[in-house]
Amino acid sequence: MTKKTAVQKRDVQKSHKIVSPIPAGFPAGKDADSMVVSTPLEINGILRRVPEGELTTLDEVRGYLAGRYATDIACPVSTAIFINIAAAAAEEERAQGVANITPYWRTLRPGGKLNPKYPGGVEKQKALLEAEGFTVRLSKGGYAVEDYVQFLADLTLTEEQ
Repeated sequence: MTKKTAVQKRDVQKSHKIVSPIPAGFPAGKDADSMVVSTPLEINGILRRVPEGELTTLDEVRGYLAGRYATDIACPVSTAIFINIAAAAAEEERAQGVANITPYWRTLRPGGKLNPKYPGGVEKQKALLEAEGFTVRLSKGGYAVEDYVQFLADLTLTEEQ
């Protein structure tokens, strides 16, 4: 069997799932009764809507999804995995000459930190963010975007109509 590309993983046609009750011992589920598990394609669509000059975080994406599906939380594990799939797919497309790729580099880890799991690691994400005018500094725990909170996109305002 041939290994799937990141684009193939991203573009799998499936639906989100609502999990209720959340299994005992599940990360971030101790004070929650319901959780949405999104899809790579949906996550990619959310990341595509973050405009140049704005940012989002894993936690912002999770909060948006929980609100959209009226659940207590969005799955922290699958959301992070799907963001990384979107990033890898974007870089596959860049290598194929696609100009309008998903701007995954605008999605930060909690605390405004850069994501070492992105293609090219934090150095590539840092270069892409700095090219858009963001200031990235080495801080406790790794690189982070300075004053990232002031640049957070309102994901509810960027929803596709």
